[in-house]
Amino acid sequence: MKPAPALDIPGPHHLPNRFAVRTAGPSGLKITGSNYKAPLHFLSKHASPRSSLRCSLHSTAHKKDNSPALVSVYKHQHRKSGWTTTTQIGNVKFTSSPGRGWENYQIILHRKAGNDECIDMPQTSNKTHQFRMRVNGREEGFEWIKGDSWMQELRTICKREAPVVKTGMQREKTGRLVSMVMGWVLVRVTGRAVQPVGKDGEGTPLGYDKQGREIVASWAFSRTRGFGGAVYFFQWWGSGATGELGEDFTRVAATTGATLYHEEVLRQAAEQRARNKSQTGM
Repeated sequence: MKPAPALDIPGPHHLPNRFAVRTAGPSGLKITGSNYKAPLHFLSKHASPRSSLRCSLHSTAHKKDNSPALVSVYKHQHRKSGWTTTTQIGNVKFTSSPGRGWENYQIILHRKAGNDECIDMPQTSNKTHQFRMRVNGREEGFEWIKGDSWMQELRTICKREAPVVKTGMQREKTGRLVSMVMGWVLVRVTGRAVQPVGKDGEGTPLGYDKQGREIVASWAFSRTRGFGGAVYFFQWWGSGATGELGEDFTRVAATTGATLYHEEVLRQAAEQRARNKSQTGM
């Protein structure tokens, strides 16, 4: 197997700075570092119409352990449109305005004492999900944003042997002929930022979006799409990589990232079934 130096670098709260996610049976995923035979956590995934549960991060690495969930994500659908909530976090206004038919996810942080914490993650556009949570005693806002297919925060992590990349590195100039990659980036809306560089922010260093906001995590579909390897790769960036945002944030980011991956796979499968049905005329 090819070496994977980026998967060996320690990251936040006992996870690698970049990790691979592989299938673990029909209803699970497993988080691994460079040694796929030694998984770190089991992720259960759910798609039953009888339950709103979508994904859970478990405390151990195998389904057979029946270990408790650390974080779970549930999916609900908005029945009304037109409502807006705005929260002032520091000097940033954090606005959520979901529309009819879009999803609202609820993140549950499971506590040993039974005092579980619930965090809303509404879908605010067809490419954006927002959530806010307390980090080091203050409330912060985050956005999962569906990335541009040419984003280097996605393209640079989508292979096992991909080299180490980190926040602050110079962004490469790439043409539109490069291979496209699908994935999402997690932006820290209320945290540190830099001045955007170049036209439309295209010269802003790695680890920041075109607005100069800090990217704290990203995940991208594997080039192999799971054929004998990972189905996707996840990387921490900036304050997400240092662990300074806390263990709760690390677990929430990893679990919501897995949820968005799971939802993408379900959506693609539904679209393929619809295409097959139209082609057969049934």
